[in-house]
Amino acid sequence: MAPPRANNRPVARRKKSSNLLQSLIEKYVNWNYVKYLAFEPAALPVVAVLIVLAEAVINVLVINRVPYTEIDWVAYMQECEGFLNGTTNYAQLRGQ
Repeated sequence: MAPPRANNRPVARRKKSSNLLQSLIEKYVNWNYVKYLAFEPAALPVVAVLIVLAEAVINVLVINRVPYTEIDWVAYMQECEGFLNGTTNYAQLRGQ
């Protein structure tokens, strides 16, 4: 004869999400996952990919939003010319 069960109640299970987006949000957008990314060495590849993607987005935004100015290039070349002429004191280098 089998021993009687200690608890005959059904196990309370977590409610399943109805769609994929909701399940991904529940799994990855929480404090425990952030702590995992910050403190676990096994998460390094994920963190590296996130950093590269963030950097790419920021670079595209900067390139599209910040205008190129000819003045910056001219001033830079004037400072380079001063260095090539022998001025090694940065305070004496002048540009436009």
